[in-house]
Amino acid sequence: MAGWSIRRKLSVLVTIPLVVLLVGGGVLVASLGVQYQQTRTASTYADAILPALGTARSFDTEFNNPAAELSTAGLAKVRASTDAQISQLRPYLESLSAGDPDESNLPNSAQQVLDELARLPNIRQGIDKQIEGGQLGNKNTEIAASSIAQVINATRTLRDLTQTLINNLTGELSVVSPDRDAVKNAIFVANMSRLMQASVAETALFDSVISGQTTLDNTRFASFKEFTATQTQAQKDATTAGTIQQQTQLSALANQSSRLGQWRTDLTKALNRSASEVAIGSQAAWDEFAAERLSSINQITSQAAEDTQSTADSAKTSALFRTLAVAGAVLLTMLVVSALLAAIARTVTVPLRRLRAGAVEVASVQLPAAVARIEQDGVGADVSLPPVLPADAYAGPETLEVARAVDDLGAEAVRLATAQVRLRRALDEAFVSMSRRSQSMVEKQLAIIDELESQEQDPDQLRNLFRLDHLAARMRRYNDNLLVLAGSAVRTRATAPVKIAELFRAATSEMEQYERVRLQPVSGASVAGTVAGELVHLLAELLDNAAMYSPPSSAIVLSAAFTADGGLQIEVLDAGVGISPGELDRRRPAGPRSTGSGSCLQGRAS
Repeated sequence: MAGWSIRRKLSVLVTIPLVVLLVGGGVLVASLGVQYQQTRTASTYADAILPALGTARSFDTEFNNPAAELSTAGLAKVRASTDAQISQLRPYLESLSAGDPDESNLPNSAQQVLDELARLPNIRQGIDKQIEGGQLGNKNTEIAASSIAQVINATRTLRDLTQTLINNLTGELSVVSPDRDAVKNAIFVANMSRLMQASVAETALFDSVISGQTTLDNTRFASFKEFTATQTQAQKDATTAGTIQQQTQLSALANQSSRLGQWRTDLTKALNRSASEVAIGSQAAWDEFAAERLSSINQITSQAAEDTQSTADSAKTSALFRTLAVAGAVLLTMLVVSALLAAIARTVTVPLRRLRAGAVEVASVQLPAAVARIEQDGVGADVSLPPVLPADAYAGPETLEVARAVDDLGAEAVRLATAQVRLRRALDEAFVSMSRRSQSMVEKQLAIIDELESQEQDPDQLRNLFRLDHLAARMRRYNDNLLVLAGSAVRTRATAPVKIAELFRAATSEMEQYERVRLQPVSGASVAGTVAGELVHLLAELLDNAAMYSPPSSAIVLSAAFTADGGLQIEVLDAGVGISPGELDRRRPAGPRSTGSGSCLQGRAS
């Protein structure tokens, strides 16, 4: 990671907290989403409880004692009420039956109620046939008891399945709902529904005994005791789960228990005696008391179911708002944190980019230009580098310190360039001064040698003088090399045009092994006198180089020829091993080009 760019490092630093925030926020939102889904499911169950209770109550009203309705036209009305309750419950049954039976008992329970509802028309037809046959209204006790038993048996499964559905609805609501109030209300409704079912069964038993349609045998008395125990336990459990208001309502209901206890006592006494010996009470008094008690239980249960539905809906709405609020807060936090981190990152990357761009501009453009200007104008040139960062740039202290360090480096580079130019100028001046003085003495020496050559008659001495002459010419060429290194112009030997042959001879005279040179000048061509000196110097250097890097016995050819475009090509050809084309291109001076193992110069003929 140490080799990563600043942008990449900052991206990682920005990404890590954003990912952590995203994951944490996602987990929180997902958790709230699960809670919201649970509240939706609980709300659906709570919505289904009311029509389920209404349907169960309608079944109790319709099937509790059909014989009581024979004297009126109310049976059709009661059935219409039951059908209305079923129509409200059926959509919930169809929805619940489509669930996964492995997750809860609700799908099976709902499907069983649907299947049993399909048998409801047949049950009613059976009841209608008994009514038409007079069996339900028959005064014969045995026939009436048998008919009522058939009705009870035919409808018991439907009423039990409906009660099981209510128990499953309240039980599942207690499991899935995260709201404690909804859970307590659901438990209260389940216990009140049990209380209602046992009370209805007990009422039906009392009705049959008081009316004389059935006798209180041991089996019916055992059922009576079971109904009594169920009511006692259900009321106790409901009191435990209920709110203060609901407990108050149950206390009022408990006040009726003394009257109910008297009915139960009389019924118990009638177990061992005939009904004529024990006065259980009148049918009208019992019907009034039972109707009042069942109405109270139904009112408390319906109110608790409505409270459960309201609480579940409120919990669902609160869960939805909470989920949306947290999701919005997470999203807003992500945006704010992203913007903040991006802004902080820009305060680092933008100054660094500007610093890098400024440093690159100074190093690659401005500093070379300043050095070139110093070399051109000399030490007196007014050269300064602009700062890599403007004075009003917003950047951290570390970035500003680096910028100042780069500015100091640029200033130091300019100072060193100026000092180098000053030193080089001083060296050049020293070289030029020494070269000029040495050149002056060499010129005097050449003049003396020329004078001696013109007066000497001895061949041996003349040969020695020629050798001195070449040595002095080479010394003059070396002085010219110093002038070239110092940046000064080589002396101008003539102002008039110089023929090529004279140019070749002058170049040959300035090298040591002049005997190996074979001259092949071209006639009718000459060069300007202003460049003759530099050209002679260059040819002498090439010839000396050819003599040094070729076999001592080989010849060196110095030739000239016209080109097709009217130019003049001068070629130095030797027998050396040569160098690679790339190295030749790097070493050769401006103008010459490679031809084999030698060199050539091209120019315009004058």
